[in-house]
Amino acid sequence: MRDAPETHQSYNLAAKFALRKLLLDRRVRVIVVKNRDRYGRVVGRIFVGQNDVSAYMIKMGHAMVYRRYLTDESLLELESEAKKNQRGLWNLPPEKRVSPWQWRKSKREEGQ
Repeated sequence: MRDAPETHQSYNLAAKFALRKLLLDRRVRVIVVKNRDRYGRVVGRIFVGQNDVSAYMIKMGHAMVYRRYLTDESLLELESEAKKNQRGLWNLPPEKRVSPWQWRKSKREEGQ
């Protein structure tokens, strides 16, 4: 699965804009991967036509692979390619490339 930058995190607006551009006014199909995560949310893969939204977002560097719910190993290769080519968030300085899950954890620890 993919995990995109959180609100107030570096690259959030660019990732949000890319996702909005991809999905706006389009029909989507969701394939459920897991009925509920620990927060009660449905975990799924979203498709626009035959295009996998997670794969696109990762390939373009707009999101990172969230290994906790990873069911498709090919996403790791797309992430590696995005890193190598410094696409999207991989073009940020290293100190700004904090994974969304690490960023959320740091905010919880700060009490936010």
